[in-house]
Amino acid sequence: MYALRVRINQLPAVIAGANDLGALSAIVSCVGKLGSAAVAHSDDETPDFTIRVGGLTSRPKPATDEHLLWLSRKQLRPGDIVTVELIETKSADYQQQ
Repeated sequence: MYALRVRINQLPAVIAGANDLGALSAIVSCVGKLGSAAVAHSDDETPDFTIRVGGLTSRPKPATDEHLLWLSRKQLRPGDIVTVELIETKSADYQQQ
């Protein structure tokens, strides 16, 4: 199967994948006042930095597809190093549903 190996700094990597996936993504988000010319849309001008690693199954009928999560809104800080590697593997880490 194809999977994503996601590592944040020197923490152990998460292997996101499953044999019945049809979609898999790793999304890093930076939200808020990110530059000096930007306007804050709330009283809190602190930007929010997160990563989400998830997927969607693609199962044969009549099975129901599911959204799967390996990382959900994991907080990041400036200077964090996020590495995403596309791999082929026979096993992956357990996912949250």
